[in-house]
Amino acid sequence: MSGATHKHHPTHDVPDEFVPGAMPVEPDEGPVPPAIPEDPEDDRVIDPET
Repeated sequence: MSGATHKHHPTHDVPDEFVPGAMPVEPDEGPVPPAIPEDPEDDRVIDPET
């Protein structure tokens, strides 16, 4: 790795180096949906003619 430090979340307390026994740092990136859409499996029908 290069000597440049890249921090996505400078306000979070993230160690610069791996600390044995420390809790893993979870990523807080990416879009978050407002709600998980319902997907009832019982409503799915397999059409044998397709």
